[in-house]
Amino acid sequence: MSCKAANGNSARIIDGKPIAKDIKFRIAGEIQRMKAAIGKSPGLAVVLVGQRRDSKTYINIKLRACDEVGIATMVEELPESCTESELLDVVSRFNEDPSVHGIIVQLPLPQHLDEEKIMTVVSPEKDVDGFHPLNMGNLALRGRQPFFIPCAPKGCIELLLRFGVQISGKRSVVIGRSKIVGLPTALLLQRHHATVSTVHSFTKNPEQITSQADIVVSDVGIPNLVRGNWLKPGSVVIDMGTNLVKDTSSRHGFRVTGDVCYGEAMKVVSAITPVPGGVGPVTISMLLSNTLDSAKREDATETIKNTTENKKLIAKKEAQFQEIKDELYRKLGTVGNLVHASVPISNDEANNAVIRCWGEKRMEPNLRNHVELMELTGIADTRKGRTYDPPPPSRLRNHWFLSGKVTGEGDEKYLIATSEQPLCSYHQGEWINPKQLPLRYAGYSSCFRKEAGSHGKDTLGIFRVHQFEKVEQFCITSPNGNESWEMHEEMITNSEDFYQELKIPYQTVAVVSGALNNAAAKKYDLEGWFPASKRYRELVSCSNCTDYQSRRLKIRYGLNKNDEQAKQYVHMLNSTLVATERTICCILENYQKENGVEIPEALLPYMDGVTFLPF
Repeated sequence: MSCKAANGNSARIIDGKPIAKDIKFRIAGEIQRMKAAIGKSPGLAVVLVGQRRDSKTYINIKLRACDEVGIATMVEELPESCTESELLDVVSRFNEDPSVHGIIVQLPLPQHLDEEKIMTVVSPEKDVDGFHPLNMGNLALRGRQPFFIPCAPKGCIELLLRFGVQISGKRSVVIGRSKIVGLPTALLLQRHHATVSTVHSFTKNPEQITSQADIVVSDVGIPNLVRGNWLKPGSVVIDMGTNLVKDTSSRHGFRVTGDVCYGEAMKVVSAITPVPGGVGPVTISMLLSNTLDSAKREDATETIKNTTENKKLIAKKEAQFQEIKDELYRKLGTVGNLVHASVPISNDEANNAVIRCWGEKRMEPNLRNHVELMELTGIADTRKGRTYDPPPPSRLRNHWFLSGKVTGEGDEKYLIATSEQPLCSYHQGEWINPKQLPLRYAGYSSCFRKEAGSHGKDTLGIFRVHQFEKVEQFCITSPNGNESWEMHEEMITNSEDFYQELKIPYQTVAVVSGALNNAAAKKYDLEGWFPASKRYRELVSCSNCTDYQSRRLKIRYGLNKNDEQAKQYVHMLNSTLVATERTICCILENYQKENGVEIPEALLPYMDGVTFLPF
C-alpha cells in the first residue's frame, strides 16, 4: 500500500528532535552536578541476545545518547543460543551491582527464551524500560506510582504536553495494544484524564472509531494503515510506527515510514509527528531520564538511610552537649558577680562597714528577750511540742496567726524562699523598653527556708523559723550610668523610713565581700537593735545584683533589633522591707515595759483600739 505526499501542508509538524535535545541538555547538567556533589554518575546496563541488525542499531543509538549526557554504560552481549539460565545470571548480576541504576534487555528475544519471565527478574527499581509487571500494574492502578513509565508512551505524552495539546477530557484512540507501546500508552492517557478507546485486529469498523478521536496514537507496524479518511479534522496524530519500506531510490534500498499515511493526514489533522524524527528521539531521551531518576532515587534512599543514622548521632551528640553545657553552667554558677569598688574587702562580717545609725538604743540591764515576752503576752506558745526531737517551731496564737488556705493540685503548689524569685522571672525572655524603666515591684509572700548554716541558732521563739511572712522590694533599672546604684540607695532608704516609723533603732552596714552571695555586686544590711542581747541583728537585706540574674533569664535592655551588635541586660535589685516575725521580735524587746508591751504609734490604727499588751 502506497501513500502519496500532499501537495500543500496545513498541519503543524510535531518535531521530536529539538525537544529531545532540550531534555538531554537538562539531564547532562543534572549529571554533572551529581558527579560534583557525590562523585557518582548514573549507570545503564544493556543486555543484547543475538545479532539482530535492528536490535544492534537501537542499542547503538541508546549508547551514543548515554555518552552524550554522561551516563556510564555496560553492555553484555550473549549468543542467540544462550540458555535462559545464562541470561538470568547476567540480569541478576546487574541487579546486585550498585553502579548499575538501569537495566534494559533488548527485545525481541529469541523464541526459546521466555520474555515475560526475563522481564520479571529485572529489579523493578532498575527497570528503566518500565516493562516489569509491578511497574505496569502500578501504572494501571489509580493512585499508585510506578518506578518507571515505558519510554515510548512517556515520550508520546511529553510531545503532546510540550506542544500544548489538551489531553484532559479529549477522546483518544490508541491503535495497537502491545505491552510495550499500545497498552501503556492507553493507560497513560487515562492518567491524564482522556477518554480512551483501543483499536486492534479484532475491532470492527476501526475507521469509524478512529475518526471520532481528538488524539490518535498508532503503533501497529503496518505502513500507511491509517488513511486520511480515518482522521477527524483538526485532530492530533502521534505516529509511533517504525516500518521499513523498500525504496530503490534510497542508497539503503529502503526508507522508514510510519503507520499513518503522512501525506493524506497533513491535509486533515492540526498536528502530526513525522517518521522518523517524531517520537523516536524523545523515546531515547525518556530512557536517559528514567536512568537519571533511578540514580537520584538510590541517592535519596542512601541519603534517607544516612539521615536516620545522622539523627541518631545528632541525638547522641546533643545529649552529650547538654551534659557538658549543664556542667559548664554548674561551674559558671559558682562564679560570683563582679563586686562594686565600694564594698569592704574581707571574709569576716565583723568588718562590715557601718554606713549610718539611727535611733536611741535602750541599754537598761535585765531586759526580757523576745522569747520570754511572747510567752508573757500570749503571742506565741514556745513550750508545746518540746518533747519532740528535734523540737518544732513556736506557734503564733489567736489573732496573731492569720489563717491561710493551700490551693492547687500537684505541680501548682510551690514553696519559695522569697518573692524575689517569682518577681525576678516575671520578665524572663523579654526586651524591656527603656521608657518603661525603672520598674518598681512590691512582693508579699510566705517564705520557706532551711536556714542553711544556722543549725542550733535561735531555736526558741520566732526569730529564725522555716516559714515566715515578708514584704519584698524588687526593682529593674537601666544598666547605664549610675541608675541601678541610685535605685539601690532609694531601696535601702525605703526600708530605713519604715523602721524609723516604728522607731526601731538600727544601723545600716555595707556587707564585706566574703559574705556576699554570688548574685550580689553590693549588699546593705539594716540591723535592728535588740536591747535584751545588747546587739544589732539583721532585719533587712538590700542587694544590687546588676545584670547577674538578667543574663541567666535573658531579660534584655532596649528594643529587639536583629542588627544590634552588643546585647545589654537590665539591672535587677531586691530588698526586704519587712520580715514580720523578726520585726515582731524587735518590737517586743524595744517596746517592753515592766508589766507588758506598748504598741508602736505607727501600728495603733491597725490594732482595733489595743494600745498595750499586758503580761
